[in-house]
Amino acid sequence: MVVEMDFKSSIVMLVLICELFLLQQVPIFVDQQSAALNKLDVVITDYTLVSDSMAQALTQMARDFKLPMGIEWIRDAATSYRVDRSWRHAKVYNIIQSVVNIYPGYECRVINGVVQVYPQRFENDPSDLLNLRVSKFESDQEWLALASNRLQLMVKPLIRHVEPAPPDSGEAGSFVIGMGGKRPVTVRLEDANVREILSSLVLSAGETNWIVTYSEDAPVTTKGYHQTADLFSTAPPSDDHQPVWVLLPWAVSLPGRVRR
Repeated sequence: MVVEMDFKSSIVMLVLICELFLLQQVPIFVDQQSAALNKLDVVITDYTLVSDSMAQALTQMARDFKLPMGIEWIRDAATSYRVDRSWRHAKVYNIIQSVVNIYPGYECRVINGVVQVYPQRFENDPSDLLNLRVSKFESDQEWLALASNRLQLMVKPLIRHVEPAPPDSGEAGSFVIGMGGKRPVTVRLEDANVREILSSLVLSAGETNWIVTYSEDAPVTTKGYHQTADLFSTAPPSDDHQPVWVLLPWAVSLPGRVRR
């Protein structure tokens, strides 16, 4: 009888702990959202932006305004439009939104503390790998580069047919400058899409953006998903290297022109 009561008590205690943990996650996201909104509400006296592409413009503003960004963009003639503009006495949000408005068909939203810019038509596109849901992803005090690579390995078989790799073969895909971020990341998510996981990783790492690049008229993967492209090269994307994304620290500037 005593053992049975102890067991029941343990179960009740475990349930309470789990509920407490879940409740604690809500203020974290609320705090991150509030912090981002507060930064977007700041009035900038004088600001000038010069860039050669959408990605370069957004990452420069992320660094200047100290805002984590998630950038999903299609590299084409429209997003290669040069920006050379100045603002006086403008809110950070209005500056970012006016830049996004230069590129037709793109949306800018703040989601769980990350400023996300993406093609409107991709938001609910089942062929967009960022909309793929992962049943569970955990990272405990892990460097961003390692966590990103594990996520890439989880997504890979979901978007393309994977042949067994030979022993000691290299693994292409996600790209992180150095080990990435200011600090090791701790993330615990269930039933989250890839976009949400990438955002959680850059928030946990600190001072980092995530970037997913698509090429104009790129083919789909063997399972019908839009192929991602190398941010630093205009070479055609390879199905073998899918998926590709970049986790870019604020301190690193994108080049004006990528190599061919």
